[in-house]
Amino acid sequence: MAKITIRFPRVPKIFRGFSLKQSRTWGAILMLTGQQPVWSKKDYAVLSREGFQKCMTAYSCVSLISQTCAGIPWQLFSTPRTEREKVKELKKHELLDLMKRPNPFEGQSAFMERAISFYKLAGNSYIERVGPNPGKPKELYSLRPDRVKVDPGDTMGLVKGYIYSAGGKKEEFYDGEILHIKSFHPLDDWYGLSPIEVAASGIDISNMALSWNYKLLQNDARPSGTLSTDKNLDEP
Repeated sequence: MAKITIRFPRVPKIFRGFSLKQSRTWGAILMLTGQQPVWSKKDYAVLSREGFQKCMTAYSCVSLISQTCAGIPWQLFSTPRTEREKVKELKKHELLDLMKRPNPFEGQSAFMERAISFYKLAGNSYIERVGPNPGKPKELYSLRPDRVKVDPGDTMGLVKGYIYSAGGKKEEFYDGEILHIKSFHPLDDWYGLSPIEVAASGIDISNMALSWNYKLLQNDARPSGTLSTDKNLDEP
């Protein structure tokens, strides 16, 4: 019987891959060769990088939703004070002006795309109001969700405020200064559940499969292993 030898390149145990007005906010995949898979870490930076920046499917989904929402025109209606009055659409109003130009750096479309994208990536979207307190907001800013932390205070179930951290500095906001839009989370009282986190395992598989196929093509579709024998193999 012919002796058959199977040779594969030596594989290390661990492969390491990824290891203005007055807005106060302006100014990994590890793959082991053991039995247990190691998925991407469930933090915003990793999920955004692996799920949005590297996965074309997730990127397309988030972009389609956010850009579609950004293109929806805003309409404002007056509330009838009596039964005889009818609902009337307001064509001119300071709220419409605010939404048309939320801040000096963004128009309505850019602002909405940013806010909705954050919501779809993190399950949380934070909008800062800038203006007199009390008073009407003069500007709106969409904040990066990984920089915002909820301050629950001492009262169960109530939010005391929010803490924004960036560049080694922290800014504290009371509850009325931040609009927190969040998705439902069955186990978290303060933060929403990220859709990308739920889909992370599937995104990891997609990214790894794409990377494997790309490397195979670079190797002229030759698998990284050989089959050899010391005798000729003849058909039976």
